[in-house]
Amino acid sequence: MKINKLTSGYNLRWESSRVMLPEHVEALHTYRRQSQKQAKPEMDQQTLDELSSVIQASYHKRKPVRLTVFDTYENKQIVGVVTSIDRVLEKLKFEHDQEFEWIHFNVIMDVSYADE
Repeated sequence: MKINKLTSGYNLRWESSRVMLPEHVEALHTYRRQSQKQAKPEMDQQTLDELSSVIQASYHKRKPVRLTVFDTYENKQIVGVVTSIDRVLEKLKFEHDQEFEWIHFNVIMDVSYADE
């Protein structure tokens, strides 16, 4: 028996519906990306004080810490040392992987010692 698109029991009738236009594929990717967005959680004063003490220890003792930095899609973790704190601009200078990066206080979600 020769199989064609009208043969019962086969899905060849709908085979051409698997093709999607590039615009539709892009729209689907955009929709999936937008649905994965996360809101930044609010932190209480006690948590902020704990984060501040660990950041101060890293700055004064040159102790490596692990920062969790907020991103709308996925938080990232960076291990390094705090080298400078700018209280006016509310950011800190963080050295990691032989590079420096300025990180704003409001995107820091968690700070812990790197050896923990």
